[in-house]
Amino acid sequence: MPPTKKITLKSSDGETFDVDEAVALQSQTIKRMTEDDRIDNGIPLSNVTGKILTKVIEDCKKMIGPRRAWDAEFVKVDQAVLPILYDEACEFVERARKCLATELAALYDEACEFVERARKCLATELAALGYWNGAGAQFCHG
Repeated sequence: MPPTKKITLKSSDGETFDVDEAVALQSQTIKRMTEDDRIDNGIPLSNVTGKILTKVIEDCKKMIGPRRAWDAEFVKVDQAVLPILYDEACEFVERARKCLATELAALYDEACEFVERARKCLATELAALGYWNGAGAQFCHG
C-alpha cells in the first residue's frame, strides 16, 4: 500500500499537525486552500488553536471512517424502499419544523411579555425618581 499524502496544518498557537490528505480535505476551508496552491509550507489556520484543531481533525477522521462506510451501506437498499425512506424523512422534518415553529412562537410571546413587564417596572422606577412623566416614551429630567 503506497504511503498516504500528508498535509501540514498550523494552528494559531504554533502547533503543527501532519494529517492524511483524505482527512484534511473533509474541511471545505482546507480543501479550498489546497485548490489555491497555498500549502507549500503547511496551511496556517490563524483563527484556530491547537486544542480546537485537534477536535476538528478527530471529527474529520470520523467522516471518512466507519460512519462513511455505514452511510454507503445504508443507501444500498431495494430501489422501491428509497421513496418510502424519503417520504418518512420529509414527514419527520415537517413535524420537527411545526414543533420548532410552535416553540419559537411561545418563546417570542414570553419575550414580549417579559419586555412589557420590564418596561412597566422601569417606568415606575423612573417616575418615582422624577425622570418619567408617564406619557408615552417621554423622558423628563425633574
